[in-house]
Amino acid sequence: MRLVDVGCDEATSGAGVRSVEASDYRQQLAAGDVAGIFYVRRPGGLPLLPEVVRVAGDYHAPVLVDAAAELPPRVNLSAIPASGADLVCFSGGKAIGGPQGTGILCGKAELIASAALQMLDMDDHPELWNPPADLIPRERLAGMPRQGLGRGFKVAKEQIVGLLTALEEFLERDLVAEAERQRGWLEALAARLSGKRVRCELVDGPHPEVPPTLAMHLSGADATQLAFNVCRRLREGSPPVYVGHGRLRDGVLLVNAACLREAQVQPLADALVAVLP
Repeated sequence: MRLVDVGCDEATSGAGVRSVEASDYRQQLAAGDVAGIFYVRRPGGLPLLPEVVRVAGDYHAPVLVDAAAELPPRVNLSAIPASGADLVCFSGGKAIGGPQGTGILCGKAELIASAALQMLDMDDHPELWNPPADLIPRERLAGMPRQGLGRGFKVAKEQIVGLLTALEEFLERDLVAEAERQRGWLEALAARLSGKRVRCELVDGPHPEVPPTLAMHLSGADATQLAFNVCRRLREGSPPVYVGHGRLRDGVLLVNAACLREAQVQPLADALVAVLP
């Protein structure tokens, strides 16, 4: 199998304003030899997942969705699989807070069974092997799974229990209240930077459960160079401080509240005050 990029995101490449479109997927599927579609779901990503699912359905091609970072909001746990995608994977780390090497795979039973079989290397007699019937259709297999492709990437039992526990806690947390507290931390951080050569912009998440972000816009003709210098000095400090670096070339430093704890707000503010002009 090999991965083939679909279409051309001209808006990102700078070649024009056109994004990848559903018709690009249709053209690729019509050419044949397509085992399925791997779709990375992200805010603002085009085409939207339901469009891709509809096109894929015309060619009976499964859609696999990478939704690793699409939590919160929690509704995505059910809404994304409900889109009609055949497989959806979420990170067990990140917002859920479980072990970083874990994840959640949900979707059609036969594909979940296929993935599970690839993790196995059964040291048993075929006559005695009796897997759970609701997970693996034993009667449809020619033999017992041996040395599956995913064997070397299996997840430990302790990690599985850790993920299930973290998922239960994630579903019980008041994420809206957490986002409101985090907004207060960022407001306090912005207040500490008053008088510095920076304009602070508080950006709320697209959903009340999503943590806010503080964008610190540096001013002046040398804003880009200054942003890199500030970021570098923060990393070289004691303790090292890592801020979001995705918009450094725009002269912007980012603080994502999802990565922040209340006890860290003061040290972060002290470090920024020390390095910002």
